Amino acid sequence: MKVLIADDEMHIRNGLRTGIDWESLGIDMVLTAEDGREAHLVCQRERPEIIITDIRMPGMDGLELTGQAGRSLGAKKVIILSGYSEFEYAKKAIGLGVVDYLLKPVNIRELSELVEKCAADIREEERREGLTRQEKIRDILDKKLPAEEIRNILYRKGGEILCPPEIAVGAVSLDKSYGRYIQGYEKVRGDVPGSRTVYLAEADEVLVYMAEIRTREERSGYYAEFAGLLNAVNRKLAGMGSCSMGVSGRGAVTDIPQLFEQAKKALAHRMYLGDGSCIYFDMARLNQEKMYPFLQFDRRRARESVEMLRIDQLRELISVHFDEMKRMKCTDVKAAQELCVTIKNVVFDVMREKGVDIAGILDSNQELFQSQMEYTSLDGYEAWICDYCDLLLRGLKDLRGKCYSAVISKAVDYMNQHYGEDITLKSLAEKVNKSASYFSCIFKKEMGVNFNEYLNQVRIKNAMEMLRLPDVVIYEVAEKTGFHDYKYFTKVFRKLCGCSPTEYINHKK
Repeated sequence: MKVLIADDEMHIRNGLRTGIDWESLGIDMVLTAEDGREAHLVCQRERPEIIITDIRMPGMDGLELTGQAGRSLGAKKVIILSGYSEFEYAKKAIGLGVVDYLLKPVNIRELSELVEKCAADIREEERREGLTRQEKIRDILDKKLPAEEIRNILYRKGGEILCPPEIAVGAVSLDKSYGRYIQGYEKVRGDVPGSRTVYLAEADEVLVYMAEIRTREERSGYYAEFAGLLNAVNRKLAGMGSCSMGVSGRGAVTDIPQLFEQAKKALAHRMYLGDGSCIYFDMARLNQEKMYPFLQFDRRRARESVEMLRIDQLRELISVHFDEMKRMKCTDVKAAQELCVTIKNVVFDVMREKGVDIAGILDSNQELFQSQMEYTSLDGYEAWICDYCDLLLRGLKDLRGKCYSAVISKAVDYMNQHYGEDITLKSLAEKVNKSASYFSCIFKKEMGVNFNEYLNQVRIKNAMEMLRLPDVVIYEVAEKTGFHDYKYFTKVFRKLCGCSPTEYINHKK
């Protein structure tokens, strides 16, 4: 926030500029001017939100400056300083919207408190204006307000409206990936530093951005601008989830509702292109053919795979079908969901025929089986139904050591090599490309203990080997084996070894 001090007396200008802790009041820049005309030029160039001005100055007095700065130069708060306690001046100043009228000599504390209040009021006004602005933009995108109104909201500067020749719109949407996605846009909403795109509003469950196109280079380069925006947004999420984006073609500012629809239509192609995609309307071709993939699903081969406990064969069959949906550029969420339901029903039918307790299996793996079957890409649905079927087939026979040897072996090897690092269930699940809920289920089924119990066993086993070395320091052993809390290390050690680390060392001696 900027403040301008306009006074023809140098000692007053400098005294106010250096005598107040502006940063503590929320002021980023302090500008000065020695008369009204210079102050007017500074306002044109810098657009200060707060003006502190003498009422009597050469060239242009404080009241004239107040009138002009408030009408067309964006000044939101004005404080008048004067050696004259004349009622007419005060009356005229109040009529121009002046915040306060202080008599010289100025009381620094009084002025500081007044500036602090002005800054707080401006921030609150900007917050309310921002909400109102976004509400209006949402209504325009929803065609509840005339599209022409967008010109006033975005481009009116004083009495002028300076629109770019063309714009493009991007719609950013959170991906619902299997095993990894976040709720809400709190981490990514708003303008992105370094990007020339402008954040407009959140509408229809997406974040709406706009790129201005004023030059020939920008006509051909706005795709790259939006791709850079998406990369920046996904960096903000830091691996906790991802976003995809649909990008419209070019159009006039008043075409913004139609451009928004184009961006959303482009975003629908995420279904077969995959999460994290930046999709351009000009490149996307909507598949007009209604898909019923469950009608073509080879139930006979699926039944054979289930009856023979050929999980790899069932996975291959599922993968082939999802690959065909991608080839057909399927954007229909219901088609993916219907295919998953069909596959589940084939497995259920075989299990019922063999008298398997389906309810018991579902109850013992509730976290996976009760998860919502709502993903934003075919990859998500494919991964979910494959893991779902894997766990169901465990009810047909004890497959310990057969089905998941590759997955669990990779996880165990990692834990044995990196036990001294911070390892969590979620981070290790990502290492083996599984969701945390699914990985937790299969880990316990194969290893006989849960993830945390096994990790502690590995760490304590290595700690015991270190404690056999001469001149060992116990708290250093704790750190090296992944225990950052010494008391917790001692507790786990005693639980697994039957004695404390100190007693273990003494016994080995």
